[in-house]
Amino acid sequence: MKIGMRSGLDPNSLGSAHWDHAVLGTILGDGRSKAALDFATEHAEEMHFLTYEPSTFSYTLDGQRANAPKIAEEVRAMTSGSILLEATTLRFPEILTCLRIGKETGVGSISILYIEPEEYFSPQYRHVLHRRDFELTDEFEPFSGVPGSIIRLRDDRPIKAVFLLGYEGQRLSRALQENSIRPSRCSVVFGIPAFQPGWEMNAFANNVETLLQLEPWKGILYAGANNVRAAFDAIRDVYESCDATAGERLVIVPIGTKPHAIGAALFACEYPDVGVIYDNPRRKDKRSSSMATWHRYEITWTS
Repeated sequence: MKIGMRSGLDPNSLGSAHWDHAVLGTILGDGRSKAALDFATEHAEEMHFLTYEPSTFSYTLDGQRANAPKIAEEVRAMTSGSILLEATTLRFPEILTCLRIGKETGVGSISILYIEPEEYFSPQYRHVLHRRDFELTDEFEPFSGVPGSIIRLRDDRPIKAVFLLGYEGQRLSRALQENSIRPSRCSVVFGIPAFQPGWEMNAFANNVETLLQLEPWKGILYAGANNVRAAFDAIRDVYESCDATAGERLVIVPIGTKPHAIGAALFACEYPDVGVIYDNPRRKDKRSSSMATWHRYEITWTS
């Protein structure tokens, strides 16, 4: 598998590519969602809107409810042409579903668009490690498996977990509590370099309390916040440290940046023996105020 990336401060930096299909998620009331929608409208022949409903393990595609086999059929039909996944608006389960179906179908490549925020609606804080409560999410579902990457977490089966961390520190503590994951068998990945200098302190400040309370941790790793390949490689480092003779399995928890989530989705596609748990956040309608760097990732599968 090859991962290419083009980046720039405006959509013109991404080249003049055109796609047969663009798949988007929920369009929020912020500038990034609108810009993503405008880009897809201009550069794709057909637009599709996909959302995943975790409580019923079902999807909605273009306003129609569908189960996993039906979604697979629809996405396979799209793979006869070129596909753009709009990751600014899609959530992790939808990205994973499309990438997995694309890989299984044998499509040569899939393009992914992501637009970084210029800034999030931020809190007031006085000290470097004070908690910084960004208002990014309205609510979360309980952590649960993601279709295609579900493994049962059992006390009699050794599990190692890797958490890709972001600003919302409560997600880390909830994932541990809800799934009885032992911190001694965990690794965490921080997005460094961050999207912007200093932003890494937001992730440190909001996760440090849980990390200190639940020592010892197996390891702390770093991958550029916008670097899909670096996130993939960090997960692989943890995967290769699993004790195969004991049947130890890896569980990925992608609760950090969207490029890290893309890296996690690609890893789950390449290594189907790993599990993934996710809490399907309902994002706030206006969570960021403007756009920063545009990214176009090109995923190419090789035989």
